[in-house]
Amino acid sequence: MDAPEAVAGSVSTASGEEAPDVIAHIIIVVDSWDGLNSAFEGSSHSAFIERIKVLMREGPSVGFHFVVAGDKQLLGGQVSLLAEDKIVLRLVDNSDYGAIGMRIRDVPEHMANGRGITAAENVEVQIALIDKDATGAKEVEIIRSVGHRLAEGRDKFLPRESMPFSVEELPQKLTAASFEARLSAQGFRDQLALPFAIGGENNDIVAWNPRETPVLPIYGLTRSGKTSLLVSLTDRALPKGTR
Repeated sequence: MDAPEAVAGSVSTASGEEAPDVIAHIIIVVDSWDGLNSAFEGSSHSAFIERIKVLMREGPSVGFHFVVAGDKQLLGGQVSLLAEDKIVLRLVDNSDYGAIGMRIRDVPEHMANGRGITAAENVEVQIALIDKDATGAKEVEIIRSVGHRLAEGRDKFLPRESMPFSVEELPQKLTAASFEARLSAQGFRDQLALPFAIGGENNDIVAWNPRETPVLPIYGLTRSGKTSLLVSLTDRALPKGTR
């Protein structure tokens, strides 16, 4: 049994239903392979990068596909060997185009923004740009502004679970006012739980339910926030009639 059949068989067994003939396809987009490596290189999580490489090698048979962006490190690295074709945009050193079998004298003298060359046939291509004059931080600003407009317009009333998956950065400080605003925005309605923090991939509300967890130990050094957390939980509990 090959990999797709194995996956289909496991789906049938788990759900009790007949598995579909076509497996689902998942596209994983990695922006800045170099940054990802720098973040995990030499750390206790360095195995994460190796797992991604394994998934790149073995994942296509079960529907996993990758689009990876990076600089010279990506072009000459192990990931490049896994790809049958590549798109190389403007590089600093024209000799680097040799990695895709292109001679220096064949490299266009001027490479405009969005201009690239395919590795398979050395065909020159032009990709669509977010904005003709936008680069770097300006592109990020445009993308974020579009996301905000969609969130406040077309997608405003979509349930949270239907929104695109993201990993939000935890704020350095969280004021009581901003926490209350998050409670309201996320529609927190649990009458038994006591919300006291935000966390997780989407900075969701974190709450303590005394009925489910009768004892909640809080550890920390002096001035680490233990007393503040106790006061916060007490302030949440009193209006609910807890004594």
